[in-house]
Parts: sequence; structure tokens; C-alpha cells
Amino acid sequence: MLAEEERVLLSAHSIQVIDVPIVSIENHNGQMHSLQLTDGERVKREGGFVASDSKQSAPFAEKLGCQMTKNAGIETDSLGRTSVSGVFACGDTLGGPAQLVLAAAAGSQAGMGVIHELVQEAFQEKTSL
Repeated sequence: MLAEEERVLLSAHSIQVIDVPIVSIENHNGQMHSLQLTDGERVKREGGFVASDSKQSAPFAEKLGCQMTKNAGIETDSLGRTSVSGVFACGDTLGGPAQLVLAAAAGSQAGMGVIHELVQEAFQEKTSL
């Protein structure tokens, strides 16, 4: 999940990266004290960072042929247009942080993209007559 240069940087600061999946987080009164790993090792820790894989809950974008990002989001331009003509995406489907305010903003931008496409389409129809 981390690039080699990121691993080197973390190691230079004495930060250990463990790639073994976690079986359980052990705690006492809600305070983490160790991790049980799938390889049987128990690692004492009081805190840490967890990275999870993201995936779309429904395969619509992939089935439509939309270009996907490296973090399982749908690739769009600033107006929510995907690589498939007439298909727009916004919000949590973009694969970024799942935050309401960001999703709403992306929805607003995609709405502007849809309006732009409809105006362009209507304008081209009228000018081709």
C-alpha cells in the first residue's frame, strides 16, 4: 500500500510499518494495548494508523466502462464528467474521504456539468438546423 520511498522516509524516522493483517485489537476498558496479527505475533501498541481498501458498493461505473482511480474511485473532471459520455459521478463514489460537505460540493459541481452538457447539446441542435 505504501510506495518504497514512503517506507524509507518512515524508517528514517524510526516508524515501523507492519503489513501483516490484524486479527484483533486488544484493549483494557476501551484503551488499546496490543494487536493480534494473523501470523500469531502480538504487538504492543497504544495507538496507530489504519489504512483500509476502498471499493465501490455497486459495480455500475465499472460495468459502464468508466475509468477508475487507483483508490477505487470514479475518475472525473472538475464538472463530474466521467470517461463515458453522458455519465457523471460525484460524492463518495469519487474515492476520496467520505465527508458530507465534500460529497455535497462534488454533487453541486456534477450538477453544473450536467447543465453544461444539456446547454451544449441544445445549442448544437439549434445551430445544425
